[in-house]
Parts: sequence; C-alpha cells; structure tokens
Amino acid sequence: MVNELLATKRSTYEKLLNPNIKGKEKLEKVYRAQKAELQKELRRLKDTGWSNLSEEIQASYERKYIKNVYGVLRQAVGPQSSTYVPLKSKDGNEVIKDPPGIMSRWREHFVELFHNPSLVNMDVINNIPQRVIMQHMDDAPSIEEVKLSIRKLRSNKAPGLDGIPAEILKASRDHISSEIHSLLCQV
Repeated sequence: MVNELLATKRSTYEKLLNPNIKGKEKLEKVYRAQKAELQKELRRLKDTGWSNLSEEIQASYERKYIKNVYGVLRQAVGPQSSTYVPLKSKDGNEVIKDPPGIMSRWREHFVELFHNPSLVNMDVINNIPQRVIMQHMDDAPSIEEVKLSIRKLRSNKAPGLDGIPAEILKASRDHISSEIHSLLCQV
C-alpha cells in the first residue's frame, strides 16, 4: 500500500517538475492530497506497530516473561552502540583509541583536576577584617517577636516544609505563639 502511494506521489511530482505542463495548480492540489494520504498511511502504520509492540510487552509482562519484555524493548529502542570517542594524550601528541587507555586518561584527568594541593595563603585569610560578634543574636526570641513574625507572614502563599499555611498560623496567633516560642527556645 505504501509503495503504491509513494510511486503515485513520485510520478505526480515528476510531472510537476515539467515547466510546460498545463493545469499546474490542479496537479499541485493532487500532489498535496497524495502527500497527505501517504503521511496518513505512514502514521497509521507507525501507530499500529507501536500498539502491537506495547501489547506484546504487556502480554509478556503479565505472563512474567521478563526476559522477553526486555528483549522486545531492546528491539524497539535498537542496538546500543558502545563506541568510544578517541582522546588526546596529556601532551596532545598522541590519540588514544583503546578503551582501557581512554579510561586511564580520564582517570588521570580527574585526579589532576580534583586532587590538587590547596593554594590558599593563610596570611591572606587571617588578614580579613572580622566583624563584631553580636551576642544578642544568640538569645531566644521573645513571645512578642514570635507574634510579630507570625503577623508578618504573607497570606495566599504555599506552605513551607511543615505544610502549615500562613492563614492558619495567623488565625491562631495568640494560642500558637507560646507553643512556637517554647519550640524555638528548645532549639
């Protein structure tokens, strides 16, 4: 069926290539219709093929033929190509093509990349100006600060990690603020 559609489309196209043909607009419409029909048939065949393949996979899975499931999946995906991309040696003069040599070169590259000694000068780090330590930040917040924080929560936002929406916290601010305060004091 597809070969016949393809042959008719091809012959119509060859007629269209003739510059002296009469009724070119009509022939172009015929060509577009033939092209659409061919694409429709190809899509139908492709869908049928995928449907048959999925039914075969499903049937194998239901019968617990797992080996066949993976075999059909491999058939659908196609063969796995295990080609190795050649690499240049460290000095760039030689091309490495064998798999063990390629792995060795990658190992050498990553060892060089990640296992370098630190080049940090400790004198520079020690000369960085230090900020004043704010001891009052270590103190637990007061109940008033907890209430103020709850009141400042923005409504209609997604809840945080605890899953509690801000609206619930705001509605029970007076009752829940002491519980939150005691929880914060424990931390």
